[in-house]
Amino acid sequence: MIARGVTRLGARQGRVAALGVLALSLLTVSGCNLVAFFAMAADKTIPKEVDAMYAGLVGKDFAVVAMTDRMVKADFPGVVPKVISDVSERLAQEKAVDASGYVPADRVMAYLYSHPNWVVRPMSELATALKVQRLIVIEVTEYRLNEPGNSYIWGGVAAGIVQVYEADSPLPDDPAFDRTIQVQFPDGTNTGRDQVAGNVVGTELVRRFVDRAVWLFYNHEEPKDLKY
Repeated sequence: MIARGVTRLGARQGRVAALGVLALSLLTVSGCNLVAFFAMAADKTIPKEVDAMYAGLVGKDFAVVAMTDRMVKADFPGVVPKVISDVSERLAQEKAVDASGYVPADRVMAYLYSHPNWVVRPMSELATALKVQRLIVIEVTEYRLNEPGNSYIWGGVAAGIVQVYEADSPLPDDPAFDRTIQVQFPDGTNTGRDQVAGNVVGTELVRRFVDRAVWLFYNHEEPKDLKY
């Protein structure tokens, strides 16, 4: 009887021990998953280093000009002046660009308005007129707030081409740098007018477009989960 009792007690203790080991294993696995989860979440907040794609503004003076087609200009007349102003000021204020000087946006705009045929003339002439060594030309090839034919759902897109002309190079009328950029907003789908105002969509599109334009010219940090 004593032997059978000892046997039953030992089996019961064995089952308890086994359950304890299983619980500990599950806790360990869950702990590992939690650690991995928080590590991944933290990793997304660590910005990534991105090198400049064109570093030729160092020690040079520059001017920024922009253009777009008639439809965009008619529907959104403030886009081109805003792009010229924001890109000029951002590059002038960024220490990493290390330019020697620049032409303020109001002076650039005054020249462009008084010389509307500048777009068909050699870029070297424009650089000479603005007295700069580097001419940044931004063509806004697309700018819209919603999908064509759907005015109820926002689907903003801003796209363009960024070029740099080097007035002091042997080929001042050929772009020394050429890059296409594109951004979108809102990030999700089915965002309607009752959720976000049109001016918010337009403002954010230009901000993102300008970010992508200026980031081409200096080493910078970008969030890993950046949506544009």
